[in-house]
Amino acid sequence: MLKILVMLAVLLTGPEIKAYLKAAFAPANASNWVLAGLGVIGGFVGLFTLRTIKKQIKAQMNADRAWVLIHKVINPPPLQECIEKLISPAVGFRMKVCGTTPARIVRERYRCHIVPAVPKTYPSIPQLDKSPVYTNEGYARKEMMAPGILPEVVMVGIESTSLKNNDITDLMMGKSALCAYGCIEYHDAFGRDGITKFLYVYRFGNGIQTPDGTDVAPSGFTAIYLEGYSETT
Repeated sequence: MLKILVMLAVLLTGPEIKAYLKAAFAPANASNWVLAGLGVIGGFVGLFTLRTIKKQIKAQMNADRAWVLIHKVINPPPLQECIEKLISPAVGFRMKVCGTTPARIVRERYRCHIVPAVPKTYPSIPQLDKSPVYTNEGYARKEMMAPGILPEVVMVGIESTSLKNNDITDLMMGKSALCAYGCIEYHDAFGRDGITKFLYVYRFGNGIQTPDGTDVAPSGFTAIYLEGYSETT
């Protein structure tokens, strides 16, 4: 190794190398070095500009992208009324394409059922599987949906064929929870995948009414957050 270093030192200090370096750095070649330096700087500037443009395009795509969200929940009749009239309650979901660009829904999945509630929680929190298990398939649309409220309402019935009085008692006492949840998969206008997961739990009203008979806090489904069941990408 030492011999190789000695040989390199001899070559670099030889008369031919010295003459070459002297000619290369002569005043006559100064303009060439300036141009070379400007070329290197221009390359770095161009690379930085390209990365900046890509970031701006991505930011604009994110700003203009579509989001498919739940616009409105259509609640069933009061549960006691469902028992008296032998009605199997169902919850309805109406979606909305938010943003400035269209989206295409490729798959919808839903489920509505009664599950045990986490003990000593108020309002009650449903004890659900770690990962959602959906039992109902919704619409699959081939066409792109323009921004706005979608006309269809997806109705999801409770899995039990009929409610019983003890079911309502357990729900009111917080022993169980009636929950409805779903997952919407869609493509945005830029070909990217989007997912919206949501979870709603039925809450009983407080019975307080205005002078004209309107419920201040009516019974119905309320959105809650639960990991694995609530997500928007």
